[in-house]
Amino acid sequence: MRVVGAALLLTVMAASLALPRGGASPSASRAEGGQDVRAATTRLAVFDGEYLAQKGVNPKANSTLAALAAFGSAAGLQLFDVARIQGKVLIADGGVDISDAFIKALKSKPTGAEGLSVKGVNVPAAAAALVDTETFGDPRKGVTNLVNAFSKVEQEFRPRKEEIEKLRDELKTAPEDRRQELEAEVARKQKAGQAALDKRVKALTDPVYEDIGRALLAFCKKHGIALVFDLSKMERDETLPPFDLPLPADAPDVTEAFVAAYNRGDLKR
Repeated sequence: MRVVGAALLLTVMAASLALPRGGASPSASRAEGGQDVRAATTRLAVFDGEYLAQKGVNPKANSTLAALAAFGSAAGLQLFDVARIQGKVLIADGGVDISDAFIKALKSKPTGAEGLSVKGVNVPAAAAALVDTETFGDPRKGVTNLVNAFSKVEQEFRPRKEEIEKLRDELKTAPEDRRQELEAEVARKQKAGQAALDKRVKALTDPVYEDIGRALLAFCKKHGIALVFDLSKMERDETLPPFDLPLPADAPDVTEAFVAAYNRGDLKR
C-alpha cells in the first residue's frame, strides 16, 4: 500500500507526516466557537513524481504526462504532483494518492497513453482547506506552546545580545588600533551566538512542531479535510503542477479554527 509522506514545512522545522489510506472522509463541519470550516469536496487527487521515478516511471516525460492526463480523465480526477510542491501541501488522507494505481495501469499497458484501466480505482472526493503556518508563531494569534518556546529562547539569549550590542557601541568610538580586535571579537561572538541560538531553537521548537503536525492531522480527520495547502508557502493564485490546476476557490482558511482548537487541547490523542 502506498502512503503519501506529506511534508508540512513550518517556520523553522520540516516535519514528515503520513496518514494511512482511508483515514479521513470529506464532510462539512463547524469548529467549536462557531467558526465555519466547511470544506467543499473536489475531485483533486495526487501522485508522487519522486515515487514514480523510483519505480522506473519518468514523471516529466511527455508520454507519462499524457498517460497521467488520460488516467485522471478516465477516473474523473484532477491530478497534481505532490513532489513538486513539497512543503506547501499536507496530504491528510492517503486515499487521494493514485501513484500505485497509475503505475499498475501503466505497466499493464506499456504502449500508448489511451485506454489505461482505472478499474478498482476508488478515490474519495477530497475536501481541501488552507492554513497559514507562519501564524503559528504569532505572539497574538499563534500556538501558545510555540510562542512560549520562542519567548524562552529570547529571554535566554538576551544577555548575549546585549553583550554584542555593547561591543558594537564601543566599536563606533574605538581608536584605530583597537577596531580590528573589536571587529574580530564581535564576529566571533555573533557566529558562536547564532550557532547556539539555532541549536536551542531547534531543541525547544521541534517537539512543538511535531505535536502541531500530529494535531493538524487530527483536526483534518475530525473535519473531513483531505488536503491542506500552506498559505505561508504559496499564493492563492498559484497553480498545481504539472497541469496548472488552480487551488479550489472555495477552500476555507482554517488557521484560526485550528489554532484555537490546539490551544484548548481539543486535539490531544
